Parts: sequence; C-alpha cells; structure tokens
Amino acid sequence: MKELERTRVGQFSIENSISLEQIETNSKTIEKHLITMEHFFSDKEAITLSEKQLTLLLNGVLLNTQKPDDIYRIYDKNHQFIGCGVCKNQKLKRDIILSQ
Repeated sequence: MKELERTRVGQFSIENSISLEQIETNSKTIEKHLITMEHFFSDKEAITLSEKQLTLLLNGVLLNTQKPDDIYRIYDKNHQFIGCGVCKNQKLKRDIILSQ
C-alpha cells in the first residue's frame, strides 16, 4: 500500500473538511467550519437538571436516574448547554463540562 486516505469518520466526511492551508490563509474560515460539542452530540438525548441537581453533578455526585446506559447532553434549568454526562447502571455522572 502506497497511500491511504480516510474519506469518512462517523458523521464526518472529507467533503465537509477544510485544509490547513485554508485555515492559515483565512482565520475566519475555521470559525465557519467549527462544530460545537452540543451539535456533535445532537443525536443524544438531553437531560435538564434543576439547580440543585446540577450543583451536585458538577461536584462529582452521581445522580440517580431511570435512563438507560448512554451519553447524554446536560442542560441547566435555563436550557443552557452545560456539557455531557454518562449514565451507567442508572447513575448519571458528569463527563465533559463546558460551563459552570
């Protein structure tokens, strides 16, 4: 094998990519092509937490839930995206937090 080019990874394809040269010549190019974490996980179910639940989660407390094992988008009571959590054995744990 002389060359290997990856054209797709999950929902991302080479048609939607930009080159390093494009980024270097126009810094605004990258801003138009960035994918937010919220958008990346848009296929995952959202969970909205009360202020008390969010405080507990951010402090590392596992929250009881009836949700199946999976990754979840976490929102505060004002519907602001906070980050992602992982549910395992009906316990929700914070995973990636963007805002506090």
